[in-house]
Amino acid sequence: MKAATATKQKTAALAELVDELGTLEKRARNFKPVADRIETLRKLLRASAASLPASEVKTVFGKQYTAYIGACGDQRTVNVKKLSELVSSRAFVGLATVTLGSLDQVAPEVCAAVIESHQTGSRSLKVVETAPAS
Repeated sequence: MKAATATKQKTAALAELVDELGTLEKRARNFKPVADRIETLRKLLRASAASLPASEVKTVFGKQYTAYIGACGDQRTVNVKKLSELVSSRAFVGLATVTLGSLDQVAPEVCAAVIESHQTGSRSLKVVETAPAS
């Protein structure tokens, strides 16, 4: 009997989590248009500084708010060809990262031989409303 009670308690706790997640997801749907508009406005303001030198900043004054558009951030890249010349092939293999997309573009004929698939990814989760909120 103890096992059945423990199972019911776990099920009840999970049911509470499902209901909370469903309620929060429903509320979050209302914020998506706002978040999308925020991102659009941010892109437009950043684009207004595109012609400036990378180290220059820009200030835009609104009636109620002021936007400070900063200098471009630094982006670092690895010169892969030079790296392959400077380290051993064993070290290079340990450092190398190959994306599925780039492999498919550069060497599609070897994809079947080198791509492995294992069912270790995250599980999908969909919450649907089955009863109106009380």
